[in-house]
Amino acid sequence: MALVNKTHKSNEKLCFYCKKPRHFVRNCLKKKNDEKEKVNQAYEDHEQMFIASLSANDHTTYDWIVDSSAMQDMTFQQKWFTMYECISPKRVFMGDDTILEAVGKGNIKATMQARGKMSHTTITQVLHVPKMKNSLIFVSKLIYEGFKVEFDKDGCKVNDAQGVVVVEARRDKNLYLFNVKVQKDTTHIANSLDEGATQHMTFQ
Repeated sequence: MALVNKTHKSNEKLCFYCKKPRHFVRNCLKKKNDEKEKVNQAYEDHEQMFIASLSANDHTTYDWIVDSSAMQDMTFQQKWFTMYECISPKRVFMGDDTILEAVGKGNIKATMQARGKMSHTTITQVLHVPKMKNSLIFVSKLIYEGFKVEFDKDGCKVNDAQGVVVVEARRDKNLYLFNVKVQKDTTHIANSLDEGATQHMTFQ
């Protein structure tokens, strides 16, 4: 009877995460599934504590989640848009594997905080997804437009090309949250939006 040596060879691939052979940690399916589960749980936890606060000056403050996986900024509130265009329904894939529909897009005027000061901004090309529970800001597009986004254990900050901090986010569990005060102007319905006229975010 031949004996099979099950001892792993010293030069054999071994994942340091699941301790199984023939793959490295960067390709580990268990690690990817565990991380996805953590993200889904973070979204579920956040949904339980998502609270809107109304102020007396016709503004509404909401937390917008800083999202690195979203392909476009998204919100559920049509009344926040100052410029709005109806679109053919567009499927949006969420982090919990649900599929929602975007039915419009447009621009939103808001103020965001940095170093204790408020800066005015226009968030452009935001998708309107009525059945969402939270609003998302697409961080990769900020980076593409020349902003530098830095994350640490307390939160994240967005710097412009001159290194000036233009907006900050706080960390809450596994989420980074922008505090956005939306100006509720009368929504203007447009036939179409000029895709190239305005940056994703402009700060004043």
